[in-house]
Amino acid sequence: MDAKGDEWIIHIVFQARREADMAYRMREYHFYISKKYKLPVFPIVLLIGQEGPEMSTLIPSVEVYHGFHLLELGKIKLDFFQQSDTPEIVAMGILSDFNGMPPEEVVSKLIDRIVETSPNDSELRHHLKQFQIFSRIPKLSKMVNEKLKKMPITMNDFPTAEESYFDEGKEEGLEEGLVKGLEKGLLKGRKEGLEEGKWKALASLVKDGLLDVQTAATRLKISVDEFLDRMQKT
Repeated sequence: MDAKGDEWIIHIVFQARREADMAYRMREYHFYISKKYKLPVFPIVLLIGQEGPEMSTLIPSVEVYHGFHLLELGKIKLDFFQQSDTPEIVAMGILSDFNGMPPEEVVSKLIDRIVETSPNDSELRHHLKQFQIFSRIPKLSKMVNEKLKKMPITMNDFPTAEESYFDEGKEEGLEEGLVKGLEKGLLKGRKEGLEEGKWKALASLVKDGLLDVQTAATRLKISVDEFLDRMQKT
């Protein structure tokens, strides 16, 4: 706690030798500490030895994370997407603000624009499939599917109405499945990313002689042999 009464965490690392990527390793520590305690972190490295390469204490400003930019497609006007020369962007227009234009007219205009901007039949099929997938979110897939069925180039790429691929019940189930699948994938990716970061941090501590192998292996919930084997491979 400082003189103003604000709480801080002073993070001290004893470093046995100079390390070129030390600033990046400290950033990893900073991430875990600030995430856990939700407090400002003041990092300090106490260098014990002088061996090793030059050791920068700073990370380039362009690599420092300050937050993210939020773009809400539903608040971007349709014109932006419709006027694009990139079919991938045009396809996302189905998620935009129609500004009062009837959905059927929007669908027709966007399909026409995708056709105009796609350089060949193969890419056209790809972009129309993208468009079809996006259309599930605003629940316009039935309308999109009906229009796509009238296009000879895509006749064999999309299910028929008789197959009821897009009936309301299945559509809702599919959308829910897509959302759950995406969430599961993101959670898995996040978990794997955190585990990798944890491994790197503990491996660095062991390498610098600041943590014993047994403790590091225990924290990772693996055997000592597994830990040592992984260190040899990295």
